Amino acid sequence: MNNEKPENAEEFFSAVESDLNGLDGSEAVRSGANLSARLERTELKVNKLEMLVEITKSLNSTLNLNELLAAIIDSTIKLADTDRGFLMLSDSEGILKFRIARDKKELSLQEKDFTVSHSIIDAVAAKGESLFISDLMENERFKDQQSVLDLHLRTAACVPLKLADKVIGVIYTDASRLTDELTEDNMSVVSAFAAQAAIAIENARLHGELILSKENLARENLELKEVLSEKYKFSGIIGKSPPMQKIFSMIRKIAPFETTVLITGETGTGKELIARAIHFNGARKSNQLVTINCGAMPQDLLESELFGHKRGSFTGASSDKAGLFEIANQGTVFLDEIGDMP
Repeated sequence: MNNEKPENAEEFFSAVESDLNGLDGSEAVRSGANLSARLERTELKVNKLEMLVEITKSLNSTLNLNELLAAIIDSTIKLADTDRGFLMLSDSEGILKFRIARDKKELSLQEKDFTVSHSIIDAVAAKGESLFISDLMENERFKDQQSVLDLHLRTAACVPLKLADKVIGVIYTDASRLTDELTEDNMSVVSAFAAQAAIAIENARLHGELILSKENLARENLELKEVLSEKYKFSGIIGKSPPMQKIFSMIRKIAPFETTVLITGETGTGKELIARAIHFNGARKSNQLVTINCGAMPQDLLESELFGHKRGSFTGASSDKAGLFEIANQGTVFLDEIGDMP
């Protein structure tokens, strides 16, 4: 520090400026500035990591794929501090298809709003590596791209969605301004988020496939029941004589009622066909018709077959067993050859 006494104001200010310049150039000040910058960067990264934890938790709150994709784009824009973004997913043939686009106000955008260079997306999808561009105007590879010039883009990021080293999609986001947050160091948080997002997307897809499979199974089951209903309405029952027409008329009358019916006749005359016709013409046709031949069932097993048993209730009862009456609940039980029951 200059200890000479200044002669006038000009010399005073000159001396102060000299002292400040010397102070700015000192090692202590430089070390303090570096420490402050490091602390600022660390604090920013901690904030990003805290944000990542909260966002990742929110991804597990829905298994609806469309809702999930919207949340992923909104979160990416927030993490990267960009203006807009879109997401593409691979179809069954591995071709990337546009799925959703949003802006930082969480408003939906159209695919046509993104005339971005596909070379960015293609590069990321091909290599499976993230691409962060802090200033597109200075990037030799992309600065002359027409889309960059037309949209005045300054920053961009594209990260792959990967599962077991397979790219299942990409997330793209950009801004028409420079941002200090779009750096390789800070964007590692975005890459970590993309890894979690890929898992969430796969879970949502599997859930959707399971729901679709259940719906298809239920529809096929209903169609099968309708086919059986038509098949067994009067199928296999042959007869145009007045007595047979009387039987058909009786079936139509009693089928709608919840009542026990006794069907008699010699062996081979079609008692089970009559039972099926009653069941499939009634209100219980969508539920099970359970048939048991009482005459062929051993006496010591008959009670267990009809009413079930609990595990350990007798020797050989290794597990609980539902009886046929329980299985046929809301449906119909046909006790064939009931006259031969012990």
